[in-house]
Amino acid sequence: MTKFKDFNFKLAVIQELMYSKKLLRPAFDVRTFLGPEKWRKVDQAKHPSKAVPGVKKFFKDLDIPQELLDQVEIIDQNYHQAYHQVTPYWDGEGDEFNITSTEDVKLLPDLKKVILLYDHEQKMVGEFQAKGIEARYL
Repeated sequence: MTKFKDFNFKLAVIQELMYSKKLLRPAFDVRTFLGPEKWRKVDQAKHPSKAVPGVKKFFKDLDIPQELLDQVEIIDQNYHQAYHQVTPYWDGEGDEFNITSTEDVKLLPDLKKVILLYDHEQKMVGEFQAKGIEARYL
């Protein structure tokens, strides 16, 4: 099982493979995962930026075969279906999905480019560039 150090990096990889390239199947759907009864209890007013219980664990535990990781050339954090599976009402304003480490780059031998969410320290672009990966913020 491939181990990621940074959950948000892994989630960005899942976005690319599951929702963008449609290679990691089946695509996860939070409504199906919860079922109709539990989905009705996910309230936007009470939980605008809260992760749905169990969804984060599902993605953390998801094994991604190396042959799929080998196909990731770009990570683009602009609109992500994966984020809205974890936190259905996320408004894009928080930093809960910021990538904070480049350590997992070693898992993606063909990674060439990353487009990142803004980080307050503005350090991640430089860290990716230092590893020879084209990088910029949204």
